[in-house]
This record gives sequence, C-alpha cells and structure tokens, in this order.
Amino acid sequence: MEDQNQAKTNSESAGTSKFSWKIPEYHDYTRSRNWYIGASIVAILLLVYSVWVANFLFGIIVIIAGVTIYYMDHNKPQVIEFDITTRGLLVGDKFFEYDEIANFFIIYEPPTVKNLFFEFKNVLKPRINIPLEDQDPVAIRKFLKKHLLENLERKGEPISETIGKMFKL
Repeated sequence: MEDQNQAKTNSESAGTSKFSWKIPEYHDYTRSRNWYIGASIVAILLLVYSVWVANFLFGIIVIIAGVTIYYMDHNKPQVIEFDITTRGLLVGDKFFEYDEIANFFIIYEPPTVKNLFFEFKNVLKPRINIPLEDQDPVAIRKFLKKHLLENLERKGEPISETIGKMFKL
C-alpha cells in the first residue's frame, strides 16, 4: 500500500508529462544452449580460480551473477511507463529531478541503436539507458536541452552497452 502511495506522490510531484512511452524493465535476450554451455564453463573456471587464489568473495560474486542471469532469463521483464516531465524523469514509480542528472545524450543509429542515456551527478547512481522506440529524438532533444546539459562528446553507444549486447547480458 505504501508503494502505491509513493508512486502516486511521485507522479503528482513530477510535473506535467511532455513525452511518455512504455519500455521494458531490461533487455530480454534470447540465449542459445551453446551460450549456457559457454557461460557455465567460464563460471566454473572463475570459481576454480577464486579457490586457487583464495579469493572467496570473488567466488560468491560469480555465483550471484549466475543466479541473477538465470533469474532474468526465466522471468519476463515488466513493461514500465517512462515519462519526461517539466520537473524530471519518471521511470516506473521512481522520479528523478533534473537537478540530480548531470547530462543526457542520444545515440540514434537506426535500426540497431535508438537510445536515450542519462548520467547522474552522483557517481554511485548508474547511467539510465532508455530505448527511444518510435519517439522523435529531435523533439526530445530539443525539450531536454532546456533542462539539462547535452554530452556532445558521446558519438557511439557506451562500451558497457556494446559488451552487454555482445555477451547477451
């Protein structure tokens, strides 16, 4: 009940919605049997290495990563509402004011990459990657430039995103 009240409070204090669309909670990759065999071999080798160097924390991290990938693969991502408002971003039930965000950038290379990225001032908050779907990137860029700095140095997708796609993570 408290989560519903918090979501209602967030949407009420978020300001007027300017752009809104639905996005998946995370990218749902289709992984083949060979992918699982390869990932299992790598995980076993990493576990053997963690025992060999007596770094048990690393072994625990490998196990947690494996469980997380298994969980994500056997549960479909929820579809959440994404809103760009006059006061910030509303991602599902989480609201981020423009003051919290350092900058944004758009990588638009259809048909493979059509994403909007937000980087936070707090380095502990991860970058947000929002698929643009069928939205007009020019109109979104024009609106966001009124509230945020645009990172024009970013010319391509971040390496972490590229690696994630390559290894289907």
